[in-house]
Amino acid sequence: MLRINEAAIRLGVAQATLRRWEARGLVHPVRTPGGERRYDEREIEELRSERAHESSRANGQSDDPPDSDEMPEFDYVTEDEPLSPSSAPSKPWEDSVHQARADLQVRKIAIQRDEIDRRVREVAERRDAQARAAERASRERDEQVRAQADDERRLSGLRQYGDMVAALAGAPVEHRAEVTRDLASYVTATQFPRSASAHAYQYIKVRVDKILQPWCDERERTARHAADEREEAKNRQRRKEVIQYGLSHAERETQLWDEWDRRDVAREVKDALRNEIDPESTRDDAVAIVDDILREWDE
Repeated sequence: MLRINEAAIRLGVAQATLRRWEARGLVHPVRTPGGERRYDEREIEELRSERAHESSRANGQSDDPPDSDEMPEFDYVTEDEPLSPSSAPSKPWEDSVHQARADLQVRKIAIQRDEIDRRVREVAERRDAQARAAERASRERDEQVRAQADDERRLSGLRQYGDMVAALAGAPVEHRAEVTRDLASYVTATQFPRSASAHAYQYIKVRVDKILQPWCDERERTARHAADEREEAKNRQRRKEVIQYGLSHAERETQLWDEWDRRDVAREVKDALRNEIDPESTRDDAVAIVDDILREWDE
């Protein structure tokens, strides 16, 4: 560290010029505990090199008078600047003490700067961590939204499958509406997680079949009743045809009989056929009944 007079000698300027440069921020001395200025030797050397380079570059190219800052000035000695060794020699131990104090002040400033840099780095790292956490949270939210949308599409497909099963079964509109209402509350992500996708359609079909079971039972009863009625109608028609065949047979066999006998025989044959002919009877059965009655009349 250099005192002000040493720095001024190296730069070839007055001490007052150094003070003005300090006010303008061109040099950055530090203060000792006693208030004396101490200049960093490297900074003074860099400044001297820059001034020498500018001076050599401008040499012979301008007739302008030199800068007032470069003009030698009469430098007053102030209380905060002790006499230089050339004007007032100091004791060796005093120089050591001043130098140690200046080094301590420089070290203190360096520590403070390191602490500031450390805090700046911590703030930057904390901000980076917060930005990464916010980005991660945003990605997680986006993934959650996409997963929910995928689940909703999957569950909607299961509900549509249930509606299709009801439609293919031929269920009426009111029963299909009941299926739709039931599946809306039954088909949920809790009830049908992704792990159950392999058997989901089977579960839906069983559920729909259970809902439609009353309608299926009623439809089956109706179908059986209709089949019974058709069978009964067929039996009546077949019995009617057999009875008519028996009556025709009796009429043919009594064509030559007396009219009154024919009428009496016809009534008796008709009553016998109605009482004895059933759906399982055949024309031969009817002929046998008629022939038995006619034999009795012949006797």
